[in-house]
Amino acid sequence: MIVLGYIGKHKCDGFRRWVGWALIRLGQIGYTWRRVTHTEILLAGPWDAATIASASLLDGGVRTKTGVRLNPAHWVAIDVPDTKMRSAPVSAKWFELHDGKPYDKRGAPGSVLYGLGHDANGYFCNEACGASMHQIDPHKSPPAGFIGWCLSLDGARDVTAEFFKNAN
Repeated sequence: MIVLGYIGKHKCDGFRRWVGWALIRLGQIGYTWRRVTHTEILLAGPWDAATIASASLLDGGVRTKTGVRLNPAHWVAIDVPDTKMRSAPVSAKWFELHDGKPYDKRGAPGSVLYGLGHDANGYFCNEACGASMHQIDPHKSPPAGFIGWCLSLDGARDVTAEFFKNAN
């Protein structure tokens, strides 16, 4: 299965969201993948017509999007080998069951500002992605930590160049 990490700019976001992204980036100092500020699970398709799933504040929580064109300059792609508990179909089922759950507004900053906790009824991006992959306590790591966890799994590798090979 492919896990995606967003490394693009958040220039379209308002000031409050920009401050939130800045806090996450600061909280991720020390992580190799500290530029990652959002994560998605690729459920199907190539980079230019992808079906992706995650949780997003802008989209109101847990959701799946189809027909998405991913900008190769803004994403990294990690191939995580499938297991019985971790595959695109397993994640797709999790997202189907949790579609519409609210965004975890405390959890996202709480993943880097310890002590804030999280909302057990909602999910932020890598909390949803991690839960769909059966990660233990996915709310305890920021997006960069989640990408690091994915890369720590046996056989996982960065396939960004391969995934976007036909992009111009």
